[in-house]
Amino acid sequence: MILRGLVLFLQAKLPDALAQLVDLLKLDPDNEKAKTLRSRVKSISQHKDSGNESYRDGDWHSAARSWTTALEVSFVVVIVRFYSI
Repeated sequence: MILRGLVLFLQAKLPDALAQLVDLLKLDPDNEKAKTLRSRVKSISQHKDSGNESYRDGDWHSAARSWTTALEVSFVVVIVRFYSI
């Protein structure tokens, strides 16, 4: 199930990835990899949403900063997860 969550994340399906990881943690609440990935996906989603909101408000610099942070966090997830699974 964690691999499915990672694949959904890599496909940029953040809500689906988060739902998959939440379901996994209901079955295995002590799964540290799932906890870490869920935390990162939530963080990325929050930064992405913050950037979208800033963009709608016309605050381009804040939007760019939020999106950049989301990309930096997602890059770490890809590198760490790809080599540790």
